[in-house]
Amino acid sequence: MQMVSPSALLSFISSQGALDVSKWTMTVAFLGALVVVSRVVKFIQGIYGIDSLPGLRIPFAPCSPIGATLPFTCWNPNYTFVWKWRKNGNVYHLFGRDTVSFVPFLAGSPTLFTRSVEVGKQVLAGGLDVFDKSPATKGPFSFWGPNIVDAYGDQWRKHRKVSSPAFGNNTFANVWDASCKLFAEMTTAEDWASKDVIEVPSIDSVTFKYSLTIFTSVGFGVPLTWSKPPSQGDELSVLECLDIITKTFMLTVVLPSWAWKLPIKWIRHTRRAYDTMRAFLRSQVSTIQQTIRSEAANGDAKRGNDLFSLLIQASEDVGSKRGLTDDELIGDVFSFLYAGHDTAAHALSATLAFLALNFDIQDELVTQVREVTQGRDDDRLLYEDYSKLDKVLAAFYEAIRLFPPGPIVPREAKHDTVLNISDTNEPKMIVVKKGTQVVVDFVGIHYHPKYYSEPEVYRPSRWYAKQEDQSSDAKDVGFTGFSIGSRACIGRKFATTEAVCFLAHLLRDWQVEPLRALRQSGTIESLGEWRDRVFQADVLMTLGIKDHGIRFVRRSLGIVKSRRGCAFQLYRVCTPAIMDDESAEIELLEQNLNKTRQISQRMISILTNFDSRLVKLEKSILPLYTATQRLNFRSHNIDRALLKIDEVASSHEGIAEEEGLVLRGPQAGQLEIYIDTLARLNAAIAFKSSDEDSREKARLVETGAKRLTQLYTKLVAEGSSGSPPIAGLDFTPTTFPPVLLLHLKPLVAFLRSLPLPSTHPSHPAGQVILATLREAQRGYADMRGSWNRKSLETHAKRVVDRAETLDGVIAGKEFGTWVENLLRIAETEYSLLTDLAPLTMPSLLASTYDTLLNPLLALFTDTLSSLTAIIKRSLHKYTFHALATYSALSVSQSRWEILMSRRGEGRRDTNELRDGLNSVRSVCLRTFPEFLADLKLAAAGPGKGGELGVSLADFAISTVQYLDRIPEVQEAVGSALLALGDGNWKMGEGKQVGKAQKVSVIEVTEKVVLQHYTFDIVNTTVNSLTTLSRTQRRGAFGSIFLLNNISYFYSRLVLKPTHPGLVDLVTKPTADTLMSAFRTAKAGYFDANFSPLMQALSEDREKEKVGSSAWKAATKEKFTRFYDLLDELGERHRMAKVLEEEEEGKRAIAEEAVKLVVPSLQRFIQKQRDKEFSKSEAFPLSSFVMPCVCADVRLALRQTHKSVSIGTRARIADADTLVPTDIKLSPEEVETQIRAFYK
Repeated sequence: MQMVSPSALLSFISSQGALDVSKWTMTVAFLGALVVVSRVVKFIQGIYGIDSLPGLRIPFAPCSPIGATLPFTCWNPNYTFVWKWRKNGNVYHLFGRDTVSFVPFLAGSPTLFTRSVEVGKQVLAGGLDVFDKSPATKGPFSFWGPNIVDAYGDQWRKHRKVSSPAFGNNTFANVWDASCKLFAEMTTAEDWASKDVIEVPSIDSVTFKYSLTIFTSVGFGVPLTWSKPPSQGDELSVLECLDIITKTFMLTVVLPSWAWKLPIKWIRHTRRAYDTMRAFLRSQVSTIQQTIRSEAANGDAKRGNDLFSLLIQASEDVGSKRGLTDDELIGDVFSFLYAGHDTAAHALSATLAFLALNFDIQDELVTQVREVTQGRDDDRLLYEDYSKLDKVLAAFYEAIRLFPPGPIVPREAKHDTVLNISDTNEPKMIVVKKGTQVVVDFVGIHYHPKYYSEPEVYRPSRWYAKQEDQSSDAKDVGFTGFSIGSRACIGRKFATTEAVCFLAHLLRDWQVEPLRALRQSGTIESLGEWRDRVFQADVLMTLGIKDHGIRFVRRSLGIVKSRRGCAFQLYRVCTPAIMDDESAEIELLEQNLNKTRQISQRMISILTNFDSRLVKLEKSILPLYTATQRLNFRSHNIDRALLKIDEVASSHEGIAEEEGLVLRGPQAGQLEIYIDTLARLNAAIAFKSSDEDSREKARLVETGAKRLTQLYTKLVAEGSSGSPPIAGLDFTPTTFPPVLLLHLKPLVAFLRSLPLPSTHPSHPAGQVILATLREAQRGYADMRGSWNRKSLETHAKRVVDRAETLDGVIAGKEFGTWVENLLRIAETEYSLLTDLAPLTMPSLLASTYDTLLNPLLALFTDTLSSLTAIIKRSLHKYTFHALATYSALSVSQSRWEILMSRRGEGRRDTNELRDGLNSVRSVCLRTFPEFLADLKLAAAGPGKGGELGVSLADFAISTVQYLDRIPEVQEAVGSALLALGDGNWKMGEGKQVGKAQKVSVIEVTEKVVLQHYTFDIVNTTVNSLTTLSRTQRRGAFGSIFLLNNISYFYSRLVLKPTHPGLVDLVTKPTADTLMSAFRTAKAGYFDANFSPLMQALSEDREKEKVGSSAWKAATKEKFTRFYDLLDELGERHRMAKVLEEEEEGKRAIAEEAVKLVVPSLQRFIQKQRDKEFSKSEAFPLSSFVMPCVCADVRLALRQTHKSVSIGTRARIADADTLVPTDIKLSPEEVETQIRAFYK
């Protein structure tokens, strides 16, 4: 039916001349009926367009211009209903679902509102080709030019591509540095340093100025300044222009263009700020472009670090065709400016308000800030600390959750599509017509108990990085405060970096408290009144709390905080004031209650009157509605028939086009289009009733799945190829290329969504797709396993090659490092497998992981076998290599068990490390008895024809070295000895390996068994040295040999241990054994070397009785033998050094030798004097014997004897010829000569 427009009808009536009143009445009635019919028809079409989804039927659409302009009422719930009806009893609860419809019958188009995250992701993250911003939506930022906020489709992609490089890590670091500097300047300019309490009546004045100044500095490169810059006459500075623009920004939306030309002072002033800023930006664009181009031509490009310069640079990099125009650059910068600073300022204001009511949360944040800065001299906060301040970020996130800056995000369906709104017990798929508005309600999401427990409670712990209860809270949803999908906020980290830096600096030094206002009665408002006043949201372009006052108290100030709820008092508040406060609160509540009753009664009367009018309107419209419904039903049937015909015709064309696309496979840069095509085909299979059509599309889905798995295999192969890491101590495993991960993750996400027999039993291609994905997953395991073996193989070969040349302990530790690298690669691969496996069933993941690990485990077994073979070739040489290897494997056992548990039930009994550990342990167990056996065999001597000598025995040195190394692998030695059994290392002495011994009263631990083993080593070594010393043909040399070796042993193990760990191994019995052996060796040394010397001075009673001449001859003989033996002893000590490297030991031995010999010699000489010359009064023996060693005294004696008698001279001559000849050395000279033996 052809409709006549009202304007055409009026022109026709006017052309017919004047009409009488009755005709005018009929005309108006007809026109009114026509309007009513058109509205009813549009209303019915609107219900059909949203697939009859339940919801509200209202006069105006919530987001329409008239609906948004009119005040909020029950019959006009404009877009602010998402905040005002956020609690229980809202529209979602009314209809029992998370997605409801709003169909207007006067103005606006049908709209779906959803508070379902799942539906929101379909709308916002489903691709811009399905849902995007409406072209009819013109935002306030268009005043400055085309921009990323208002753009849609390909234009938005161009803006996003150019803008993304500007928001890099360097920009965020600049934001942090600028925030630190600005906070310091703010505290200086406001003189906070001299105050203990700061009262800020309007916190918005601080947060908005702070955020604007940060963006001005980082965005435009304007120098930071908190104080207002000095006026330059009529000229406005950039900062002044920005301040005026941000305060009057909404005027660009409200005022028409002609209003800007009105001769009003503040309008002229505002227009001058806008003109000045536009001229400044255009000049900046031109200047920066010229600079970039000239520097590029000279090959010396130096990029600016402000956001505007980076944006222009990025636009220049992509070229003039794909870059942004000057107007677009200016539009983008201003959209970033207003959206960025307004959002951050509102969120900071809300965060401070919540923290003012929660002192315990403030304490958590302050504790974290101080932990991060602990140990720094100046307590500076660095950009690197951003990731560590997760609790500060969580406080900011939680404030945004409760007051999201973007409460709703509208999107328009670009074509007819299907939405899954299974938010009730029964799944439901609805068809959304092209042009239908779908609004994602982020306020509803954030206050939904399904996603957040106690959603109205401010609890930042939801977002803590290590919170354990996130499995049922925020972790399942993720943070949606900055929207989701491809059009999510590009400046998210810009805002969070600024906020975290500001809050960390503020809370470190200041405690935040509410600044309560004074009532008209002169009393202070209660904390509840402050909270109710502040947390009433202002819903304009963004959602934010009311401006409020905050008190900052220096943390060093003594304040008594009563933490019941969030109330607090200062010491100066007294009890009467509290009582007055409570009375005033009660009085205020009564007044509010009376006002509420009056308002309720008035609303009831208004609604009753409105209800009666609606009843009358319904009665008048009902017949017309019934007739229209019949016509509409017939029209609907005709439309459905035509639609079905068009569907059948277009289906064949669409299938042919899609078949060509699917058969070609995913092309470069078209993966998203390819996946969308397969998704549409797969969705169509579920909704089409024709079996033949379903089979055809299933065949295409099957082919597409195979093409995608081929691409998946190709990308995995690229990530598993290349040169392996260079072998060395600093081994760095090669990670999977991040660039390939960016392509693989969306591909894997789609492969996981493909129909399988377990999820879609009736899907025609389910079995084939499952087989294809299984094969691709097996290929993934083979490629990754081979690559990881290749990565570790070179390093493994290096470990084996160096095993024969390196120190044993170092070689064992190097093998342990290699095992650690193997485990790290295996753990990384499991994490990567869970991200990239197309099939995520636990059994398939386990089998895939088992296949992936097989090459690594085979390499581990081969490497360990090679090392074991080297060790077995010379067990004595590689003892400590075996022990260090055993220690390294023991340390890795627990991590290995975790990896093995991921291989599946069928392979859990197989454990290569456990088998290798047992093999190495058996080798280690052999070393202990064999070492003791080698010590015993050492007693056999050097062999036939060999001479022992007096130097340190090789086995004594090696034993000390062996004991020195034990502390380095003490845990491994103790564990192995405990497994061997206490005393079982003494094979051949009645002990059997593995046989249980008699249980001791003392519990046998690793330390105890180590001490026992050390005692047996020391005892066996001492016995072997003693036996070996007795095999010497010359006993004196044997005694020196024994003394040298026992002293070396005693010094290195007891007196001066070469390793600190030996103190715990050498127990008192061991030390006593060594001390006893040392004393025995020393006694043997003196007996073998000094006993003959002492015997030469012994008394001969028989010769003393014979006569004087015989006795003199015997005395001469004794002196002669004594000095001969002394010379022989000196010669022996020149040949055989005693304690050559122990100076203290040599001095002690020399002292004992002197004390043994010299006193005996002195007594012998004295005794001879008493016997022979005691009768001579003139010349006692002392005149002959003692001074005879002095030539001057002897000469004096010869000169003196001229005056004596002849007999006396004869005796003098006799003494002169006897004594000097026999006593060649005085006792002092003998002492000197003995001491010389040990130098």
